[in-house]
Amino acid sequence: MKFIHCADIHLGSPIERLPDGKSSIRKREVITAFLKMLDYAEENGIKTVVFAGDVFDSNSPLDRDKNVFYRAIKERSDVDFLYLRGNHDNAYGEDLANLHVFSEEPVSYNIGDTTFTGVELTADNCKSFYDDLDLLPDDKNVLILHGEISSSVGVDKINLKKLIGKNIDYLALGHIHKFYSGTIDLRGRYVNPGCLEGRGFDETGEKGFVVVDTQDFSYEFIKNSIRVIRDIQFDISDQESEYDALNYVKRNLSVPSEDELLLTLTGTVDFDNEDLAGLVESSLKPDYFYVKVKNRTLRKINISDHLGDLSLKGEFLRCVINDQTLSEEDKTKVVNLGLKLLAGDLK
Repeated sequence: MKFIHCADIHLGSPIERLPDGKSSIRKREVITAFLKMLDYAEENGIKTVVFAGDVFDSNSPLDRDKNVFYRAIKERSDVDFLYLRGNHDNAYGEDLANLHVFSEEPVSYNIGDTTFTGVELTADNCKSFYDDLDLLPDDKNVLILHGEISSSVGVDKINLKKLIGKNIDYLALGHIHKFYSGTIDLRGRYVNPGCLEGRGFDETGEKGFVVVDTQDFSYEFIKNSIRVIRDIQFDISDQESEYDALNYVKRNLSVPSEDELLLTLTGTVDFDNEDLAGLVESSLKPDYFYVKVKNRTLRKINISDHLGDLSLKGEFLRCVINDQTLSEEDKTKVVNLGLKLLAGDLK
């Protein structure tokens, strides 16, 4: 059999960093990504879906978000849904026959050829639950937890060493909003699918869910996001003016117009570029859903021209240039930062 493993949907996320109109659009698209995943399940005959925590963004979700989630499950009565709460959603809603939930003690469900076991981690059980696991060696075992792989233990930390030899075939994780995977021991593997839809510039790249085949516990990451949030850097060191830099960015930027972009301008330049970030941002704004530009360039400074200055600036530059512990690159960074501070222009 095959099942879908997803996590961190965060229905109801406020997405406050965007203007009101676009924030509302993105809130709806978080819901759309959830429904799109369920459509994929229906189209591909997948009858089991695992939610590894944080279906909702809040412990008190809006009625709209609860209605969407529980109605979608109710209307798919032939699909088994396994819902383990995370650190954002601590209360279950409707009691539905095809919605299987978990608790602070290990709870198991036998679905098809596989045993699904889940434990909701708390301060009381995050150290002891490892010893409470009793997965049979002859079963196909999926363990569902909400937390990140760690060398320690905690309510959101999973100590992989403590799971070695526990007869786990597949550890379904949630909590971290990017895909990653690895092995537990010779038998088992762990997968964190990431979130379904990126919501901030700390959630860049393709987002989606995982389809797992219990025959051999192979898995495939399925791209599902409505939009992709991209973090792109441009080194504009070779450009001679703001105009050249702007055109360089526009010529080399090749991403879908529906995406959200975080552009960071880097390098060392020999022209006044205080307004460059705003210029690039306003020029690209009509062509993309959302654009944010950061100017992280350094200004070329001929330090030798100022070494004789009888001023605070001159003394500062002499201290930097004579500091043997700094590389040339670090000296440039220190000089740029120091001159901005002296000019009262640190942003």
